[in-house]
Amino acid sequence: MKKLDYSYTDAEELKTFMQRNELDGPLLAQLFSCDKFEARRISHELHSINNDTKISVLNSKSFECTQIHFTVLPRETNIVAQVQPMEFDFFHSRPVTLLKHIVVNGVMKLTDVSPSISQWGYEPEWFFEDPEAVKSIVHADDINRVLDVFSKSIQKGENAINLKYRIIKKDGKTAWISNYTQIIRDANDALIQVLCYWLDISQDKENEVLYTEIINTTTEGFWLLDENLKIIDVNYALCAMLGFTKEEMIGKNPQDFVHLRDHTLCQAQAKLICDISSRTYEINLMHKKGETLCVLASGTTIYDQLGSMKSFIFFTDISKQKKIEEDLREQKASIRKLNDILETKIALEVQKNREKDQMMYQQSRFASMGEMIGNIAHQWRQPLNIMALIMQDIYISDQLGKLSSQKVEDLYEKANDTLQYMSQTIDDFRYFFKQDSKEQAFSIKEAINSVYSLLGTTLSYNHIRCTVDIQHDSTISGGLNEFKQVFINILNNAQEAILSSHINQKEIKIVATQKGSNAIIVISDAGGGIAKDVISKIFDPYFTTKEKTQGTGLGLFMSKQIIENLMLGSLGVENISEGAEFTITLPIKE
Repeated sequence: MKKLDYSYTDAEELKTFMQRNELDGPLLAQLFSCDKFEARRISHELHSINNDTKISVLNSKSFECTQIHFTVLPRETNIVAQVQPMEFDFFHSRPVTLLKHIVVNGVMKLTDVSPSISQWGYEPEWFFEDPEAVKSIVHADDINRVLDVFSKSIQKGENAINLKYRIIKKDGKTAWISNYTQIIRDANDALIQVLCYWLDISQDKENEVLYTEIINTTTEGFWLLDENLKIIDVNYALCAMLGFTKEEMIGKNPQDFVHLRDHTLCQAQAKLICDISSRTYEINLMHKKGETLCVLASGTTIYDQLGSMKSFIFFTDISKQKKIEEDLREQKASIRKLNDILETKIALEVQKNREKDQMMYQQSRFASMGEMIGNIAHQWRQPLNIMALIMQDIYISDQLGKLSSQKVEDLYEKANDTLQYMSQTIDDFRYFFKQDSKEQAFSIKEAINSVYSLLGTTLSYNHIRCTVDIQHDSTISGGLNEFKQVFINILNNAQEAILSSHINQKEIKIVATQKGSNAIIVISDAGGGIAKDVISKIFDPYFTTKEKTQGTGLGLFMSKQIIENLMLGSLGVENISEGAEFTITLPIKE
């Protein structure tokens, strides 16, 4: 067999050498090169000159120049295409399949198929028996689209194509593949090689179908936005919600369906898409008929396999809930109005009694009916608010379908306890104004805990932290209910001082200690303290720093009367760094 050696210079010189030596039949070529990329390019040139050339490439940095050793084979030699191990080992058992074509005289010829083609039931050799084998396994509904895209991409000079289409497996079943094609051109931009990478995406397609079924069966509205914030998908629930068809919404700007007054909110949310993956906000959408729809929007940002950003938003219609909230606000306003009317009437009645006989009121200790009503109203204000909250809770739960029998029972017990307390208040006041008010021995700890159980919920609702520190429990003697009433008055005043001061440190501390034969109870708050010009007057009857409709000025006066006149103790107040501090001193019962 004839053997020739050639030192490579360029493609034209190589072509001239092979023509001059009539190297137009079957050949064996050994390519010695120090650069593997140059060796690959020269291999393409050899195939383009003589497609019947079987090439072996040897790479080594010790090779000073690129040389080719040719062995001329007999004309009848048939060179069977073989997979080059270094190039196809990666595709032998992995999910990606490689199909390599070279271009000879303007015609693409399949030269290699990686063994991983067997995942669809085919053997590599089968594709060399029929020049149309690759086309024949493309699904009939996709073949024209695939050929058209390939043709246009090659004509436009593109170097990469990415397509998704179906192929027919050997068992006749259908599989979805993602075909990434790399187009290799020479220095003159002529097509010399095409590499196709196939990846089975059937499972992804099944997930897409599942996604579509889930999205279109949910009762919440949904739209999907691309990276340019254009709508690329909507579900039927959103179409029904807004009265538009899918065709009328896809491709549009989301703001086309947002109420004009919420366009600024829409733009602000758009700026957060890249930075905040999950967002929840209320927004008003527009129905096709011009009606406004209030919805709760829950948005999420994701990135697909190609790194493209997508944003999907679910919409929950809360128009009915908003209507319920509006109705509740009106009811609360009505309740506040009734309370104002009641307090005004009470204040007027108290004022009449004050003008009538103030000296008699102090001597008979609030015996008149007008003064009784004033005190009861002062103590009933908070229970009335609790009852209003219970009524609102029942109404909202019923409207939202969450009114369970257990919840009804719990609210009933809470309401009943409040009503019992209100009833007990009347009894307490009635017994208090009697000269033979019952005296008994009781534990300070139990009395304080009893009061805290009544007011703890309200304090928590107003985000006020109340700490109780019973360092020493003492037994004292007197009217238990009257003692509780004192605590309620002081805690209510502390709460109102904290809420009106708008401070961040909302706290009330109760400390019970013992000093000698006396029990000491200290109640301190962080409400900012009492003004110096009024601190000496806060125990005076009818003195109040509140609006006329907010208090009668009897609570602290009555508290001092109970502690000092009935229980033979003392009640004082002073300002501390955070607020005010009330100190109750009572003799311990032997």
